[in-house]
Amino acid sequence: MTYGNLPGKAGISLPPGPVYNRRHPFRGPEDARHDEASWLISLSDIMSLLLIFFLAWTALEISRASSLENHSEGRSTTDGLEGTLLHEVTGTVIAGNICLVLDEKIAFDEGKATLTPNARHILARVAQVLRKRRGYVIDIIGHSDSVPVNPDAGYGSNYDLSLDRAVNVYKEFVSFGLDPGVMRAQGLGSLYGLKENDSDAHRRANRRVEIVIRPSKGNQGDVD
Repeated sequence: MTYGNLPGKAGISLPPGPVYNRRHPFRGPEDARHDEASWLISLSDIMSLLLIFFLAWTALEISRASSLENHSEGRSTTDGLEGTLLHEVTGTVIAGNICLVLDEKIAFDEGKATLTPNARHILARVAQVLRKRRGYVIDIIGHSDSVPVNPDAGYGSNYDLSLDRAVNVYKEFVSFGLDPGVMRAQGLGSLYGLKENDSDAHRRANRRVEIVIRPSKGNQGDVD
């Protein structure tokens, strides 16, 4: 009899024994290179995510700062101010600018630049409101109709008449305590009439002074 492959045990056949992994228990160079590559890939992913987060955060902050700046500029004159001023005199708000209109009925007589007592009273109340605010500039613009001026009135042209009307409003504002450095006066004659100069009513509408209050860069808000 044989006993497996053992000599002297003929006739007996044993099942093959278990197969053992004869690999060396220590890790080789290839395993080390594999682990190093995996570590570098993970680090690259983290750096990419951090870069994306930083770019998104920067864009958000820029957008926020721009929004706050625009909002602040918009508040400098018209936030709560237009309602008070438009209660005192006819006007409108266009693109954040307040435009008040002193027409002939309340401001001055035909062919003249002298302000009426009613106009001075209105300007005093407007100045009282503006003295409590800052962050604005004022354009005072005089207008006239197209009828030639009377030489006896002391004006050589409608331009001179319109300029004198604007200057008188400027002087009144200064006398009521407004800063002359934030105001300027100009005359435009009959160049920009509200209506055609084809009737008495239309010519009266064109004889006016416009007070345009608009935001300025710098200090803004209420005066302490």
